[in-house]
Amino acid sequence: MFTFFLRLWFHFVAYVTVYSLLWGAVLAVVITAITYFLKGAIALDADVQKVLLELAIFYFPFTWGVSFLVSMFMATRTLFYRKANGYMYELYNCDRSEKILDVTLDDALVVWRKMLFGIIWLVTLEVLLGMILSFMLSPKSPLFWFNIYYLYVFIMIAVFVLIAVMPFRCRRVKLIEC
Repeated sequence: MFTFFLRLWFHFVAYVTVYSLLWGAVLAVVITAITYFLKGAIALDADVQKVLLELAIFYFPFTWGVSFLVSMFMATRTLFYRKANGYMYELYNCDRSEKILDVTLDDALVVWRKMLFGIIWLVTLEVLLGMILSFMLSPKSPLFWFNIYYLYVFIMIAVFVLIAVMPFRCRRVKLIEC
């Protein structure tokens, strides 16, 4: 069963990483192009290209953050279509009487909302644990190591834990053998 959770997690991480980076870059380029055209679309010489590149790099963290949340939501929906090692997640209606065959975004919203709050709590716990360990083991400030890359790793670790406990945490999700 551990390999089922691991494969599901790898699929989730790959989906979120690829789509959030891709859509973050696309949105940053689109916002940069809109800004370029609204400012008059002057001739593209070397200086203007350099400024447009810097503007796209400036917009990327914002657009990546939005696309990260959206891609996590979309990846939550795909969890119910993946089979691995003879197991699969099924989504049921509120009273667990009927299995939902075609999981829509509206159905996945309940599960994603529970996952999102679980991620917030688990990442907070991981950061506090990291601060305590770095305070005990390092003479530097407890936050010298904290950056966006560690936060991304903490989020993905929290997602693994939540994928493993999802059938116990969410009444509508059931782990079945197939």
